Amino acid sequence: DDPAAAVELVERCQRLPLAVRIAGELAANRSGTRLRRLAADLAKDDGLALLSIGDDPRSAVSSVFSWSFRHLPEPTAYAFRRLGQLPGEEIDVHKFASLTGNGLTVARHDLDLLAREHLVIPDGAGRYRINHLLRTFARTLANTSW
Repeated sequence: DDPAAAVELVERCQRLPLAVRIAGELAANRSGTRLRRLAADLAKDDGLALLSIGDDPRSAVSSVFSWSFRHLPEPTAYAFRRLGQLPGEEIDVHKFASLTGNGLTVARHDLDLLAREHLVIPDGAGRYRINHLLRTFARTLANTSW
């Protein structure tokens, strides 16, 4: 009954099919919770934790992210964890090199690898975006030992 809220919810899920499906299930199971409220909950720093089904860790969106993360070489994994500390969603090669302490060639290589693993999104002109859910995932990884 609120198409704008439905669009907002899909955007909060970063248009990821699994995240949208889980959010839809949450909306259906939370009687009385409006879509706009669920979208606001997903925008919070702990919103990623909502995107799981029951106690099955394989169904959690963060588990899907971890599949991509586990394939990274350690220097690139470290660089991804540093992205969790960014205040915004956009980064360029120069800012990434500064964030990780690497030169431009290594930073460019790491960003390209992260893009191939779908952990950042190339925006063109040497810019990349890390969406809210992935940034939350990166921040969580930065606060745990690997």
